[in-house]
Amino acid sequence: MSQGERHGAQDGTCGAAPGGDATLSPADLVKRGDDLLKQGQPALAERLFTDALDRDPGQLRAYLQLASLASDRGDTDAALAFLEAGLARKPASPALRHAKAKALRHAGRFSEAREAISPLLDQQPPLADLILQAADLARLDGKLEEAGRLLRGLGLSVKGAAGEAVRLARAYRDAKRMDEARTLMKETHEACPQDKGVLNLYADLLATAGAAADPQAFETVLALRLADEPPHLRTLLALAEHRIAQGRSEEGSALLAQANAAHPEAPQPYLKRAALLREADAKAALAIIEAGLARLPLHEALAREKARILTALARDEEAEQVLRSVLDSGRASEKFASALGLDLVAAIRRQGRLDEARQKLGTDFATEAHAREGLRLVNDLRAAGRTADALAVIRLILERHPRDINTLLALAAILQRKEAYGEAEDVVRQILKIDPTHGRAYAVLADIQGRKESAAAALATLDLGFALGPPKAELYATSATILFNRGEDQAGWIRLKEGLEHFPTHRTLLRLAIDQSIASGRFGDMEPRLALLPDTAEERSMRHVFRAKAALARLQFDEADPALAAAEREAPDNHYVFIHQLVAAMPRLRMEEARRARRFLRHLVRNGDPDQVHSAHRVLGFYSEVFNDLLTDPAATVAGNEALARNDLDRLCEVARDFPDSTGLAVALVVALRRAGRLPGPKPSRAGEAFIPRLVHQFWDTPDIPKDLDPFIESWQTINPGWTYRRYDIEAAAKLLAERMPAPVLSAFHAARHPAHKADIFRLAVLLLQGGVYADIDDRCTGPLHQLCARATLVLRHENLGSIGNNFMACRPGHPLIGKALLGAVKATLEGHSEAIWLSTGPGLITRTFAQLYAGDAAVRSELEAQTHLLPDFVLRNFVACGLRAVYKSTDKHWVQRDFGGRSTTGRAETQTAAAADGPAAPLAAEPTN
Repeated sequence: MSQGERHGAQDGTCGAAPGGDATLSPADLVKRGDDLLKQGQPALAERLFTDALDRDPGQLRAYLQLASLASDRGDTDAALAFLEAGLARKPASPALRHAKAKALRHAGRFSEAREAISPLLDQQPPLADLILQAADLARLDGKLEEAGRLLRGLGLSVKGAAGEAVRLARAYRDAKRMDEARTLMKETHEACPQDKGVLNLYADLLATAGAAADPQAFETVLALRLADEPPHLRTLLALAEHRIAQGRSEEGSALLAQANAAHPEAPQPYLKRAALLREADAKAALAIIEAGLARLPLHEALAREKARILTALARDEEAEQVLRSVLDSGRASEKFASALGLDLVAAIRRQGRLDEARQKLGTDFATEAHAREGLRLVNDLRAAGRTADALAVIRLILERHPRDINTLLALAAILQRKEAYGEAEDVVRQILKIDPTHGRAYAVLADIQGRKESAAAALATLDLGFALGPPKAELYATSATILFNRGEDQAGWIRLKEGLEHFPTHRTLLRLAIDQSIASGRFGDMEPRLALLPDTAEERSMRHVFRAKAALARLQFDEADPALAAAEREAPDNHYVFIHQLVAAMPRLRMEEARRARRFLRHLVRNGDPDQVHSAHRVLGFYSEVFNDLLTDPAATVAGNEALARNDLDRLCEVARDFPDSTGLAVALVVALRRAGRLPGPKPSRAGEAFIPRLVHQFWDTPDIPKDLDPFIESWQTINPGWTYRRYDIEAAAKLLAERMPAPVLSAFHAARHPAHKADIFRLAVLLLQGGVYADIDDRCTGPLHQLCARATLVLRHENLGSIGNNFMACRPGHPLIGKALLGAVKATLEGHSEAIWLSTGPGLITRTFAQLYAGDAAVRSELEAQTHLLPDFVLRNFVACGLRAVYKSTDKHWVQRDFGGRSTTGRAETQTAAAADGPAAPLAAEPTN
């Protein structure tokens, strides 16, 4: 007995239904049951259906109705039992199979439901409703391709197919199969262009993908959807973004304004309109966000955007208040509250309340966002000179993120700045274990090796970095910088141009190329590269700084002054502006301008970022002696200013004679003479005429010379095979002085405590005795000396500061300038002058001596004008690269360490490598070297 039969037997009410009759046929009983269902009497109807089956088990409709009633009661098992009983009687019944599939679908048994109707699909032709049901079940069972095949086979224009296609497209979307979802909706829209459901989903899918996925459909479909009233928000936003991406910002802004008007309670239009204006007009962007907040007070996203705009306007205190108000309200979601909290920490940090920021940030850097803000705090702590606190924060971050490369790089930078090179190298090697191709890590490692080992070791490390990974800008910048700082300009340019081919707009590479164009006198190459720098306030400022630097190299102050003023307007805290303002002011005795720049730089030295402090500290060190010299003798400054104001060189010479010990006046005179063309140098004469002997002299205090200096030393002999090369240590130099010089010279040589001081005395003595070329051990020959020295009796380097350098000098024997300078050096040494080496026996002395002779000795003036090459660095570089990078410069063996403190690794200019965090990679400060 079937379940239906058992049900009827147990009830015992067959024939007892109202209006029932034992003489009614089974078919009439089913019909009477249908009527009772319509009258809302399911219990009585169920008795009749059961009675009908008792009399005739072939009544299929009775099975269907009993199954339906069981389903209505939630008894799926009973419903399926009735349907199985019916199918046992008539297995091919479409109605029973439909009903079974429906019951199984309701129970979530989709695979079984598909099996139930599968035989019906073999009928020719299958019914449309059956195919739609099969597609529905395939979709629910995750068989999306089968569902799509069924729908396309049926035809998407068939009634009901569009709705099922929409449901299938949503399933594709949920499965992240966006291309298939869009394709299905495109086909369905073409088949049913009036179907709103299809249009809406198709428009949403296109809006999500953006115009690039299907530009024509994007425009057409979204335009159709705009006909809705009010216009659909997502459509307006998508079209606005597309217009903006096309460069049609005004149209995009108009669409966003339309979205604001149609949906005033939606935050997105306010946010997008503000983002569109933020860079160009932050105040207008702020007004839009405030309008949004008037509608949606304390909305977390709007409030956060307001705080960001206030930050861009340097109104951090107001930004802090906005963030606090949202957080205190408790209305921010948990995720947003965390982000707002970090923004609040940043606002506090930017106001200089570092301890409060550190306390609020806490000690648990669990998320990457917390770690990033922690690193920003580290940078600010370093800038404030609080290295120990910065290290403490770094270690807290590394407790939670021991493999975070940016944090490890920050740690390496601090250790490197502390000259703990071994520890720094260990940290960098840890980074390379995490990422063996990390370009910046190789750059940092190379910089460390260049300081403690050699440039060759550094370049080998960079070559490994090139070999192990794809091209990286940091590797090109660092290797080119090392090559330039070793005097290998041709190789440096090759590497730099390779980098620019891969990264044509990379800021570090561009800055390095611009600076090297200036250093080599290729000023015409500068402007095209300046145009490629990013259009930010910082880079606009740097464009002007570079132009000023190029002008200063040529002593074109009329061009430098407005460029520096423009640079300061763009970025008032750009320390390179003030470095070059000082360089521009001092040779013209503009004390107020110099004082202002000096005040900024002194504050920077006390409180600034270590990477900025270094270049500022060196320029301040060189100029402080000159500045103080001018301050202690105001009469000299006043008289010199008056002469310069009248452009009266003869009067300036008189002032230099009246104040022979003023280095500042001497610098001013030398610069003025060059600007006026008073030092034209030798004129062409008979071939072979030479006054300077073919001798090269060098000095190193010990017989053993660091290996990294070998290429420099070898260059003098390799490029000048017909010249005699002589190198002296302390013993050999003292022997020569004892044999050939008056006793005070030897006494001064022995009295000099620093090797650089001894070298200053010896170079003057040996040149006076023998003539020829004297070059410091960190100078490299880059061109034939006979061309440089042709027809001259004296060759000098005019440093970027305006002083005359002594690291490279060439002269005839017995030149009066050399003799007078030697007397001055001996006198200063024996009298125990406490001035810096640079001032007492170095470039300061040479500059004063030149000015004294030019201003006071007509005969010598004639020789100085007619037979002296006074060459700026960008000209001299073709023959001699001065003050190059060497390992010993990181030690007290370098005179800069003694006189001015701080690390010096390049003589020409401290070139920050691309490994440094965010600073410029090119040398920018015009710094003298020795």
